[in-house]
Amino acid sequence: MESATSLFPTEVKETLEKLDSAFAIYQYYDGVIRVLVVSNGLIHLMEPGMTREKAVKRMEMNAEKHTHPDDQERVEAEIQSYIRGESNGLDIIYRKRLYGKDAYAMLHAKGSDQIINGQRIVLISYDDMTAVLDKESSVQGAYEKSLFQVVDNRVDAFAIINPDTFKIEISNQAMNTLLKKEHHNTVYFTN
Repeated sequence: MESATSLFPTEVKETLEKLDSAFAIYQYYDGVIRVLVVSNGLIHLMEPGMTREKAVKRMEMNAEKHTHPDDQERVEAEIQSYIRGESNGLDIIYRKRLYGKDAYAMLHAKGSDQIINGQRIVLISYDDMTAVLDKESSVQGAYEKSLFQVVDNRVDAFAIINPDTFKIEISNQAMNTLLKKEHHNTVYFTN
């Protein structure tokens, strides 16, 4: 197996390592994963005080150490499928502890491979999707809240009724007032 310096000149490897984008370059050979390059950006995603040497060792020995237990099997299966050449690329979103925190973040790993000097080399980029997903969630929440406010502020009585249980799922203030005044507990449908 060729060394990283024979695949990449030393100055290229050092330049790649200094990049703020979170990625790693791996070499797969006879079922063995070897980490060739770990960028500063990827080290930044790990716990404070992480060194490049420790990061390489962890990634070669137990890459999914901080992956959420519910995601570990799926992540491992997708990675193994990719390594065996059963898929054209790696594109996976999973929960992982980042930045040395106990809370899980959403990590997106996307990989592609090339043959360099007869060796299969894989570049996997990593993106912390937590902020994007949190923003989407807050936008969705704001939309739902504004939708409920529009419905609630209507002057006519409004309700959404579950057709299977005939229970009121959503009702506005006017409907709630009507139901309280009339003491209706059952909703009847007419054609």
